[in-house]
Amino acid sequence: MSSLPIISSLWVGLDPSYIEILCMKSFLDAGHRFKLYVMDDVGNIPDGVELCDAREVYAPEFDVGPRLRHYNAVYSDIFRLHLLAQRSEIWADCDAYCLRPFVFENGYCIGFEAHKGTNSIANGVLGLPSDSPALKAALELVHDPAPVPPYFSAADRERLEALRETGRTWGFHNLTWGASGPMLMDHFLRETGEIVHGLEPNVLYPGPRAFRRPLMRVPPKLDKIETPETLSVHIFGKTKRFLLQEFDGLPPEGSWLDMALRRHGIPAEDYPISPDELDQLPRESV
Repeated sequence: MSSLPIISSLWVGLDPSYIEILCMKSFLDAGHRFKLYVMDDVGNIPDGVELCDAREVYAPEFDVGPRLRHYNAVYSDIFRLHLLAQRSEIWADCDAYCLRPFVFENGYCIGFEAHKGTNSIANGVLGLPSDSPALKAALELVHDPAPVPPYFSAADRERLEALRETGRTWGFHNLTWGASGPMLMDHFLRETGEIVHGLEPNVLYPGPRAFRRPLMRVPPKLDKIETPETLSVHIFGKTKRFLLQEFDGLPPEGSWLDMALRRHGIPAEDYPISPDELDQLPRESV
């Protein structure tokens, strides 16, 4: 039996494409158990992936499903907090590719992502002790009936506080993109001092940001993507959008994505990216 940590993720909506299949299989091929939490029947699941009922960890309190990208993302952000509080597993987004096995001895698996010249904690790969003060504070905030994130601007906090005074309620699914994810984790990990456990960007989020299309370039800059320190390569959702818009949904031959798929024996054309992923239903906001 492997002594490596269990890797877990959540999937809601359309069947996974070759991107998610690649990432799940990469953890299995590295020797990890991989659990995928779902609420409905899901196709395209690699052999060896363990399917689990997401509602046993945390059931969504708002609508989720196909074309509800923002709501799905918020559910995923909140779900992973409950998962880490309840189970000794490491969270990995379904677009996190495992290059080398994950071995962490202190219960922390948190990584910085280089962004606009500064480093901040991302939450695409996340491991925290169940008694982490930052985890406790984050859970309390995401379940506040009218949350006012302390990392919002003073003007936005003042506006939300005024709404609270009227008795209005809302959830994180009504707030701006990312409010329940990286911004939240970065804030509380800094506040509690647990930020000291953060891994440098090359470990979990190597290479340029997705908007620069590094994983689609031919030839790839392997020295930037697969560094000696790299454990995971994050593919990011923008990559799928660019693939659909610029390459008919398939990875350019000779790109890093093409190389990684061949490495794990996955034919991209058998598991296409759905054009429906470009669509999103409108959401309510405050």
